[in-house]
Amino acid sequence: MTRHSLGKATLAAIHGKSSTLPSAQARVARVFLERPEEAIRLSVAGLAYEAKSGEASVIRFCRNMGFDNLRDLRVALAADIVYRRGDAPREPVAHVDRLCIALRETSDGLDPGTLHRVARAMRAAPHIDIFGSGVSGMGAELFAYRLSRIGLVARAFSDEVVAEEIIASRKHGSVAMIVSETGLTLRTERFLEQSRRAGAFTVAICGQGAEALALHCDEVMAVAPLVPLPKRGELAPLIGKLMICDLLAAAIATLRSDLPP
Repeated sequence: MTRHSLGKATLAAIHGKSSTLPSAQARVARVFLERPEEAIRLSVAGLAYEAKSGEASVIRFCRNMGFDNLRDLRVALAADIVYRRGDAPREPVAHVDRLCIALRETSDGLDPGTLHRVARAMRAAPHIDIFGSGVSGMGAELFAYRLSRIGLVARAFSDEVVAEEIIASRKHGSVAMIVSETGLTLRTERFLEQSRRAGAFTVAICGQGAEALALHCDEVMAVAPLVPLPKRGELAPLIGKLMICDLLAAAIATLRSDLPP
């Protein structure tokens, strides 16, 4: 019997925890994320073989996800697959459908209170510093552009050395934000901790690793995963984060009635 049933949120929960799991369990998570329909048919031994992990790691993974055994996890995952794909023939989901599902789940999962608190902090901030690397660095640039267009002072950084150098100029009450797909890294952790010490309100817009980031941030806003997982260099993971950016801009415009939406 499960300790709790994740239902349609099972894949999102696996995605969110995958970056914080021990390596053997993370490989099990990847099998579920990359081949969910195949994974629900596998036994403990079959999953262990596919993940190149031990059977004990499969059981520990199930328990880490809140299930007492693999059977209950498979039932919840099957419900998630039905929710995502309906009763259509089992064939690859079109790219557009894949994006729409992730956007809908991101929107459904956003906490209005979190959105309001982040928007309020941004509205009051003397400046907003946004850090991201790789593709997320492109996202940081777009966040800064969007926020600048509604009258806020926002700047983006993809170079950690430059980001660290401007810490000294950061004013109390400013906002420090990271845009990240992979979650907490040494670079993002350093940026957040230094920003906190400078008196900044810290925010993460992330794909994976929301739980770990929450230890270093005042607020975390997570994006639902794409299924199957995106390949390296794919821009699709940015779309959900940019939707959050637009939602924040709209919320700020509502708080500042003198600004256009």
